[in-house]
Amino acid sequence: MDNFVKMQLYLVALLCIFNQKALYTSCVVIEVDTTSKLQAALRNVQPGDTVVLAETEFYGFFRAEVDGTPENPIVIEGTANSVLTSWSSAFNLEASWYILKDFTIANAKKGILIDGGNFNILDNLTVHSIEEEGVHFRLFSSDNVVKNCHIYNTGTTRPGYGEGVYIGQDYSKWSSPSDPDKCDRNSIINNRIGPCGGENIDIKEGTCCGVIQGNYFIGSAMSNVNSDDSWVDVKGSDYEIIDNEGFYTIKDGYQVRTHMPEGGVSELKACCKNSKMNSIGLNLIMRLGCLCSKERLKINGKTYFVRDKLGEGGFSTVELIEDATNHELYALKRIRCHSTEDQRIAMSEVEAHKTVRHSGVLELLDYDLRGKSDPLEDTTSEVLIVLPYYPRGTLAHELSRRESRKMHFTEREVLRLFHAICTAVTAFHSVQPHPLAHRDLKPANVLLDDRYNPVIMDLGSVTKARVHITNVTEARRHEEMASERTSMPYRAPELFNIPSQIDIDERTDTWSLGCILFALCFFKSPYDIVYERNDSVALAIVSGKIDIPQDSPFSDGMHDLIRYILVLDHTQRPHLQEILQKVKDLEMKNEGCV
Repeated sequence: MDNFVKMQLYLVALLCIFNQKALYTSCVVIEVDTTSKLQAALRNVQPGDTVVLAETEFYGFFRAEVDGTPENPIVIEGTANSVLTSWSSAFNLEASWYILKDFTIANAKKGILIDGGNFNILDNLTVHSIEEEGVHFRLFSSDNVVKNCHIYNTGTTRPGYGEGVYIGQDYSKWSSPSDPDKCDRNSIINNRIGPCGGENIDIKEGTCCGVIQGNYFIGSAMSNVNSDDSWVDVKGSDYEIIDNEGFYTIKDGYQVRTHMPEGGVSELKACCKNSKMNSIGLNLIMRLGCLCSKERLKINGKTYFVRDKLGEGGFSTVELIEDATNHELYALKRIRCHSTEDQRIAMSEVEAHKTVRHSGVLELLDYDLRGKSDPLEDTTSEVLIVLPYYPRGTLAHELSRRESRKMHFTEREVLRLFHAICTAVTAFHSVQPHPLAHRDLKPANVLLDDRYNPVIMDLGSVTKARVHITNVTEARRHEEMASERTSMPYRAPELFNIPSQIDIDERTDTWSLGCILFALCFFKSPYDIVYERNDSVALAIVSGKIDIPQDSPFSDGMHDLIRYILVLDHTQRPHLQEILQKVKDLEMKNEGCV
């Protein structure tokens, strides 16, 4: 479960963002009091707009297809007396970055149907008197949150069908057994669900990494038809079920199983913590198993529990840790040192954090050095670095997710992210008297905070930016350092086959930034594909060829900016301040309400 806790807590953090209305700016408030006005508002709404429902009944077919953005989600809000009803699905959400809050869905075939919608929040809704499912996530709907809702009286026409919340689709509706409807990382938090005509929550095969937490289930309408005999049916993998309570169940509180024939999606896992039952099904903990043991460690007097492993490299491991006192979550980087040189390099990472202070650079919270590295005595030391935890993950994760759905950033979003990354890198280049270079800039080393602001991490490759090389020995040493510390698809041309006479400067980072800009536009560095084919990245880079995809959705100005940065001759490559000016110029052409 390497990525599970990361995504789980990202979703919980996402709640905190949208609980603070000041964090996003509404462009337009649209008040609607009739069905036709609501339908028109949904057709014409723009990111940042808020649609306010009057206290009346809206009867019809309502579909949202216009995407919001991380900075400017689209809000649909009302009161408990704002009621959407329909002969079909009452609200069809086929877009991302929406907040639906404080209104009622009732008397419809389906309640809320989310098709291909991501990063949406359903908050404080009442959903009741529904023939089929109350809330249904399908067609690759991921990273959504349902919280503080009351969902009841679903499945009113057919016993055993009509779940409160339904995640994914039955395997019989997939295009093939190997192509599941991956509705992943959806969180169902602090809701009251039931009585329902089907399970309170049904999680289908092929989905993963969700959170079911703090809910209260009522199972009094269970029919014992179509396996309707538990509160939560878990057929997906890597789910956590935490701190739920409920009343009455025919058989179990939670079941982990699959309906798929042999050879289908496997590896069903769930972790149950602190869930309570008031009725039948007390064999729950024995059935699921509880993965709740925690390693304890102390760092400078503070006690932490190790929650999970977030990542692992050649000589380091990153773990998710929890403060034993206040239960805050942090990332812990543990660097194993087998020699005094290893220890020096590890401590140089600590010093880089101390030197480079910027909101766009990962902050050092604490550190400790333990043990002694001595190869003769076969002993090692360990450097522990406590860092903030960013549950959203890295830019690389986001680009991979977008590539899988062919969902490009808008040009304005690319420029905003790139501008912020460049500004953070200036914190390295402006260090005096000796400017620093990061030397391993890439999407995997850029975290995203809860508002999609980039934060540069992994300062293990940071070194003096300006190097005067005068002989072959120095050239080979720096070439070896680059091969060990700088990822090849983002490595500057001057760091391959370094000549015996050369001056290298901070424009090694400039090249990496150009590759990041390309990846922001097209999901990967121009040299990632070469690397994945095991072809020569060095030859591809020194060829100087930059292939812009023919179907690029971006402007000529963006293409020109990429070419402006990715100049082979580092002495002709622009400095960061020149790049920032070009970015600002292009931003001016794209300004306006997003």
